[in-house]
Amino acid sequence: MAKARKRTEKSNKNSSVLKGLKKQNSSNRIRKSNPRQRKVGSNEKKSSSTKPSSPSCCASNGSKDDRSSSNSSRKNISSPPKQHYKIEDLGPVTKSPLDTHEYKAVRLAENGLKGFLVSTCEHPLDIGPDSTDGNKVNDSTCVYDKIEEFNREYGNLEPKCDGGNKNKDKHSPNDKSKFSKPSENRKKETMERRKKVKCRRGVYVSDDEMQNARNNLCSVVLFIKAGMFQDPEDVPGLAHFCEHAVFLGSENYPETEAFQSFVDGHGGFSNARTDQENTTFQFYIDFEHIQTALDIFVDMIVNPIFNPSAIKKELDALHSEYEIKHLMDDFRWLAILQSCAMDHHPVQRFGIGTKDSLTKCRELLDRLKEWQALHYTAENMILTIQGPYTVQDLEEMFVEFGSRIQGCGCRPRNPRTTLENYVGQQVFDKKKWNRFYNIVPTVDTKSLAIFWELDPKFGRNYHTKPVQYFSYILNKRDHGSLDWYMRKQGWILSLCINCPEFTFMSTQFHTIFGISFELTDEGFENRLQVVRIVYAYIKFLQMKKASKVIFRELQQINADIFHYRSDKNLIDPTVGYFFNTDSCLDCLRELLDVMSVINSPQDLLLSKFLLRQFDQELLDEFVTNLIPAKALIIFAAKSFEDEAVEREFWCKTKYFTTPMSDALLHDLEVTLPLQDFCFPKENLFAAVSLCFPEKKENIENCSYLQLYTAPKGCVFYGNEACKKGQLPSAQYLIDVFTPTIEDDADQRCIPSMDIFSRMLAYVLDLELGFALSSLVSFDVFKESTMLSIQLRGPSPRLPELAEIILRTIEGFGVFVNDNPAVFENLKNSQIGLYTSAMSESESCVENLANYLIVQRSLFLSDYVSFLQSYSIEDFTEFIQDFKSEMYVRCDLDGCVSRSQAGKVAQVLDILNFKPYPRKFGNLALNRALQLPLGERCLLVANKTKENQTSLVFNYYQIGEDLDTQTHLMLHIMFTTMENMIFEELRTNEQLGYTVELGISDVYGTMGLYVLVHGQADKHTCGYINERVDNFLLTYFNRALKRQQDYVTNIKEYLQEDEKLTWKEMTDFYHAYLLKKGSQYRKLSLQIQGNKLAKSQPKCADQINAKKKEFSSGVKLSKSGGISRHSYFLDLILKDVDEENGYFITDICAFKNSLFCFPNTHYHGVPDE
Repeated sequence: MAKARKRTEKSNKNSSVLKGLKKQNSSNRIRKSNPRQRKVGSNEKKSSSTKPSSPSCCASNGSKDDRSSSNSSRKNISSPPKQHYKIEDLGPVTKSPLDTHEYKAVRLAENGLKGFLVSTCEHPLDIGPDSTDGNKVNDSTCVYDKIEEFNREYGNLEPKCDGGNKNKDKHSPNDKSKFSKPSENRKKETMERRKKVKCRRGVYVSDDEMQNARNNLCSVVLFIKAGMFQDPEDVPGLAHFCEHAVFLGSENYPETEAFQSFVDGHGGFSNARTDQENTTFQFYIDFEHIQTALDIFVDMIVNPIFNPSAIKKELDALHSEYEIKHLMDDFRWLAILQSCAMDHHPVQRFGIGTKDSLTKCRELLDRLKEWQALHYTAENMILTIQGPYTVQDLEEMFVEFGSRIQGCGCRPRNPRTTLENYVGQQVFDKKKWNRFYNIVPTVDTKSLAIFWELDPKFGRNYHTKPVQYFSYILNKRDHGSLDWYMRKQGWILSLCINCPEFTFMSTQFHTIFGISFELTDEGFENRLQVVRIVYAYIKFLQMKKASKVIFRELQQINADIFHYRSDKNLIDPTVGYFFNTDSCLDCLRELLDVMSVINSPQDLLLSKFLLRQFDQELLDEFVTNLIPAKALIIFAAKSFEDEAVEREFWCKTKYFTTPMSDALLHDLEVTLPLQDFCFPKENLFAAVSLCFPEKKENIENCSYLQLYTAPKGCVFYGNEACKKGQLPSAQYLIDVFTPTIEDDADQRCIPSMDIFSRMLAYVLDLELGFALSSLVSFDVFKESTMLSIQLRGPSPRLPELAEIILRTIEGFGVFVNDNPAVFENLKNSQIGLYTSAMSESESCVENLANYLIVQRSLFLSDYVSFLQSYSIEDFTEFIQDFKSEMYVRCDLDGCVSRSQAGKVAQVLDILNFKPYPRKFGNLALNRALQLPLGERCLLVANKTKENQTSLVFNYYQIGEDLDTQTHLMLHIMFTTMENMIFEELRTNEQLGYTVELGISDVYGTMGLYVLVHGQADKHTCGYINERVDNFLLTYFNRALKRQQDYVTNIKEYLQEDEKLTWKEMTDFYHAYLLKKGSQYRKLSLQIQGNKLAKSQPKCADQINAKKKEFSSGVKLSKSGGISRHSYFLDLILKDVDEENGYFITDICAFKNSLFCFPNTHYHGVPDE
């Protein structure tokens, strides 16, 4: 529940101009930088030879001279007098024997600040009689013995290994002639595919850059044990607002957003969030700048200045965040749960806050200062520093900056004691809680959710973890499971456990356990019966008692995650090869949450990852408490619109409630299990320990090989070195090409492909259910020219799963014919998603942008009309056409051996389908359209009446097939503009909560876009558009015209062989991004929010509104014919009677007038 800011470059080579445009994370305040922004190692070569090029255990504490030069406007301050601070060791932190990091939990005696220090230097592992390098794999040693010993001692986990731990590839293909080096053209084309696989936040990062980034990063997390529950009852949202306000300048760094500007300017990332019981600030940055970043960061936390004018502006930003989030269904469900709390209980407090809830307090600034001084104290904090330094160096850093944080001292008593007064008291009002809540959702889906209020001990037991145990069982998809039975009845499309905000589900006051379903139409009609089946299954679990076999299975999964984490960021829960810095920071935050609860810091890692004790009594007690009398049940459907007469206070959710009668409660209580239910069998796929050393001769010297199985398909694989202690992981990208997609002139296959991809995911969810709980995951998605399946997990297990996927595609028609109800349910669900997307601002803008800029693109309403008359016979025909001719390309990336690639190739050989006859490069693909010179605007009214958020999307088209130099200029422009546009439009002008700059690649046509979420009662879309253009002009005058400074600044972002002149940059910018430029092609798409009746927003000009009907001119039909249909948008036009050249009054006519770029990009069947 915090300040969400996404500022990420989007470089999307696909049909969607805004495919990377996602709904804002509901709990994060995010600032991300372009990985290209600072090439790791580039500056080191230009600096003194004494400065290390990369950090090491012998590195000094960063570059302290950076502190003085990084921020010239910092006030002159004198360092505090040197004094000795006593640092207390809280005991050794138990870690995996495969973990090369060192950990230390400490506390400063003077102020009580706790610390968790993580040295990411590689330390030798004591795991076997290897040669000089203890981390290399050899055939004589298996690390399983050490793991077995550790699991037995610390996790009470007895080994169960059937030889899988010493699994060798015994089936290497004998025909080595099948393997060959690919042609240069194919290698180049497939490397482009691998770029997509290794994409980091939408921008490709090379292996070397990724490795350098891993080695050089320092991460910092500050955990404060004060959050929304500590809000004053009369000022809801104060904790969240304080999290916002500290970023607005400090005593020594008074500039607004000084911290984010520094972190973002040096290739870093920052994030903050306010939860129910704590507030977290976190960031990472290159090791060279960690000292300066910590200096600014600590000053921001300790000495915020709370400038009144900046505070006033930030209130608008916070309210804008509320306006965006209060329309999200998950957020609305959470508000319903909170509204059921007892009056005056902390759980009832609405933590996000609004402008009204805060400004009704006349002494807001004084209350803010008081709250910050009371809660942002050392005793309330835990500081984590993770980086490539020795533990001793990290301790010095911790003391240097941690000692500046003051303790309570003479301040009032720690306010957490006031919360402790509520512990053990009744949390929820039973009269409000034990009811049916019938809610009108924002998304057109039908849902059911059951929430049980339980004792807080269940959520905070880190030895047995009953919540995780029963979540694991309820998520099972085996024959006889709850999910299996519901799907067999045709009642659900998906099942989810504990979907709302995790931090609310487990607090010191309560544990809430929830299960939710996406219902089919039939399931919604039988929703009470669905509830009865849930209780019948719970009764079944109560009678069966907790299972040691299932518990051990889950123990093994957790142990594998604990031991085999990423080699350079072992805090990172991402298993194996693939690196995710964001999840690493989140995991650090979760670790500190655990550290704030447990009494023994030395058990921190064990408590976070492992299940260590099978407590039969606790597990049975947990399931015994899942009774009807403790449940709140939510039904969500658009059909409740007419009956919903009540509104939830904060989110304005429309709903009505009905009581659970005594007869119904008794009926649910005595419900007996069904005979169809059976207890999940042991999953040997998950229960056997992971350990897979490879034979040396099974790893090719060539890092990139091709295995031909033409004409049906091909397999490419590249292997990565796998160190001992690192799980050999891989990622398979399986692309299926077919002329059914390529020959689709009227785009009728797009809705068919949407249903196909969803149904395939539905089937694979069942077929791969045994593997999905054991570190394996998959995704199914459609692209403009193919169907793609992405499979991730331990390398030795993936060939078997890839075979299941390919055979499922081969026999998919049989499943469709045998399960017509599944097709109907998914079709209706897809219609609901299309319909909801038309009313959702971001989806509407994405659809409009695609329609106007992409040649073969239609409105979502066209797809709705098409599906309304779409039958299972039509879908079966589509599947037959799809499978009649196929070409399957498999890119296997990661720790992939020759035999593993050979197994995938053998499956392609035996599959029964006709090969795709056409060659790569001969396909008629979609193309981009060229915008006319000048600016065009499409202004549309937001169709959701209660939505006061406006959205402006300005797209500046650059051109197609740009040369390397122009590509470089575009990326440099993005990098240097990103920080400035956020600071100017978001921080200074407060145009909206979200200000996003991005790069778009549409079929080879590049463009730059600016996206702004604003408030309709503050600014019109025209005003926001005007301010964006004004910024572009300001940037040109301020940055580009200062030739010497600009040339100096951009050198940091250039590789050694890259050169740019100041004249090239200014000419490029003037031509493409300024109004009078020779190549200025701009499209402004504007969704005007519904302003309040008495509001007077700033306007660029006066605009009259009139409703105008338009459609794409076609209605898709099974035969591909054309017919008219009606689709209304509220076009807000300056002149509806006459085309004035600026506003688009006829969308179809405008699109038909555009020039179509020639087709120069091919993604079809690869050359042999």
